Amino acid sequence: MSFIRHSSALSLSQLAITVITFVSGVIYTRGMGPEGIGQYALLKSSLLLAVTFGALGTGPAIVYFTKDKRTTPGEIATNSVKYAVAIGFIVSVFFAIALAYLPNYFGSLSARSVALISTACFMQFTGSIMRHMLVAHFATLQLVLMDGLQALAILIPAAIVISLGGQWGIHEAFLYFWIASALRLAVAAAYSSKFLVWDQRFSWKLLASMLKFGVTVSASNILYLLTLELSIFALRTLSRGAAFSDIAFYTRAGTICGLIAILPRTTAPLLFARWAHSETPIEPQLESALRVTNTYGAAALLGIILFGKQALQILYGSSYVDAYPGLVVLSLATVVTSNFVILNKAVAAKGFAHKTILSSVSGLVALGASAAIWVPRFGVLGAAMANLTGMTVCTLVQAHACSAISSIDFRKCLAMQVNDVDALYYAFGKKRGATR
Repeated sequence: MSFIRHSSALSLSQLAITVITFVSGVIYTRGMGPEGIGQYALLKSSLLLAVTFGALGTGPAIVYFTKDKRTTPGEIATNSVKYAVAIGFIVSVFFAIALAYLPNYFGSLSARSVALISTACFMQFTGSIMRHMLVAHFATLQLVLMDGLQALAILIPAAIVISLGGQWGIHEAFLYFWIASALRLAVAAAYSSKFLVWDQRFSWKLLASMLKFGVTVSASNILYLLTLELSIFALRTLSRGAAFSDIAFYTRAGTICGLIAILPRTTAPLLFARWAHSETPIEPQLESALRVTNTYGAAALLGIILFGKQALQILYGSSYVDAYPGLVVLSLATVVTSNFVILNKAVAAKGFAHKTILSSVSGLVALGASAAIWVPRFGVLGAAMANLTGMTVCTLVQAHACSAISSIDFRKCLAMQVNDVDALYYAFGKKRGATR
């Protein structure tokens, strides 16, 4: 299967998974209430940050070194899994301690809930690292299966409960998440097992080489993730009352905006895998990816401006309509972020991963300063404005870095062209698809 067909197939399947996740968000919002869903969102964001921080860029390093072909897939996979298990355990223990000893921030949690969340953290950590083996080998079916099973395992139990007129709290929500994490890890482990050689000695030299590359990428990824999630943490600490409901309004708007981010989120890892060590110019494909992303994003933004209020009321209830101004601003921020994600992968794939750090640092500083000013005054809208400011700075700095190392013409990156439509049309055709 050609790259464009891999990318298109994965994007279409991820669109279905995004719809499932979106429906889950609606059900969880109605089943847990504003305070409950706000606490749930804060805990999941914190878990995601812990997983990303602990990985130290091992995932992208797996893709990069697999494409480099100077090391066997077996050695890369075995080293990476052993690292994932050891570090994942450490990360989950520290996360459990934080949950238990910071109840004023994370909210009150029972010992059983802390155990569920921390073990889910371990499974998400190891599964995320293994997932990059699938990306490196273009295992599209397994990638879809991983994400699909996780999405369904989160949705189905909650759908059954709410259909029976019930509600649930944090413990039940993370029980469903725990099951989903276990299924996701099982799929990743089943695919990765064919590369594993357990009697092979752990290579510290390989780990050092991977971390040397990975830490640079990780620094950028962590800073980027902080830029995305800082608004949530700011709402918890800076908004008036610092209620979980503020986080609920902000994240529900973010869930709707997630539909805009589907294209870059699904295609960017595959683009990185294709561009790493590529002997052909990446500029034509980079420009095409940005054109498709911007055209789709502009159409989605227009739809949200016109129908955002109705969407909030129908999906979450009348109490969430007040989040509409924040939704519009977040939608624009998501379009900007989509450009950053693609540019970030292009710069890293060209071997200039260190250049991605400057953009993330710049965006994080801009977002932090904006949040300190606007969140106390405007709450959810202020958090959205801070997000837009931070991501705009991120993208502008990254665009400058990309232009310095490539011949990209940003004037050609605004709207879809005929050849982009043609490439998509032939992506699933029997002819010419392999050359597109």
